[in-house]
Parts: sequence; structure tokens; C-alpha cells
Amino acid sequence: DFMVRNIPADIQMAQVIRQNVSEIGLTANIEVVDQATAVKRCWIDNPRIFEATIFWYAGYSDPTMVTLWWDPELAGFTAGHVPNDKTLKDAIQSARLISADDPRRTGMLQNLCGLIDPQAVKIPLVTRKDTIAVRSDMIENIDIKHVEGYGNTLRGIESYNPI
Repeated sequence: DFMVRNIPADIQMAQVIRQNVSEIGLTANIEVVDQATAVKRCWIDNPRIFEATIFWYAGYSDPTMVTLWWDPELAGFTAGHVPNDKTLKDAIQSARLISADDPRRTGMLQNLCGLIDPQAVKIPLVTRKDTIAVRSDMIENIDIKHVEGYGNTLRGIESYNPI
């Protein structure tokens, strides 16, 4: 079953995915569940109890942070569906130790992605990007973060003041 949380955006994405995979002869039976059920079946039960689902991970402030979820010893919540792969673990650790301005970093991240892709236990379909435009002549005390790792672009909006 294709388990999705009872969130309108998740349900809509699941419907699109179901339609797309039907074109290649696959059937996606959508099962809508509450958040607690989804968390238990995805992150607590080991092994996991679903065939496919939709979730998103926060990238925090650096792409190497997300790679930790492919190390089930570091991210215990993925242990139910992520294989424990020493080569991948070593690549994750190496990528985390290299500075952001090191010219080798891009190649290390590409190598890391190349190790993750064949496992296909998580397939990124979309990234969460927001674009915010603010008229500083209309609002003051604006504090939009350059990096907002939790995907909450409007964090702190309650402190903005109309002019």
C-alpha cells in the first residue's frame, strides 16, 4: 500500500504518483492514515510497515545533514528500512568533515549521492523551496533568514510591523 498522512498536499501528491505509475502498469493503492499511525509505521516499527509513503526531511543548513538519514546507526528512525552500508557510512562521514568551501566537496557529495541512489529506499521527488518578497517600505523588523532549515520561511513573522 501507498501510505499517506491525512494532509491534503500529501494526498494530492499520492494521487499524481498513482496516476503516473499506472502508465507503466503499476498499481498504487492509497491508504490515508493519521499522523501517529504514519510515524509508528515509518519510524518506530522495525521493519517498517508500508511499501511507499510521502514524507519530507529538513535539510537544515547544509546538504550533508540530510545524508545522515541514510546511516541507520546515526538516525535510528530509519533503521526499519535503510540498509546498514559501511561504504555509504564512510562517505557520509567524509562529506560531513569537509568544509563548505573545499573544492573537493562537490565531487564528494556527487559520490555520496551515487552511493545512495542504487538503494532507492528514499527517492527525492521535490525540494521545498520558497521565494519571499517583502516591501521594506511597508514592513519593518523583517528578519528573513538566508538559511531556514526547517522549511519555515515565515519564522518570526509575528514580530514584523506594518509601517
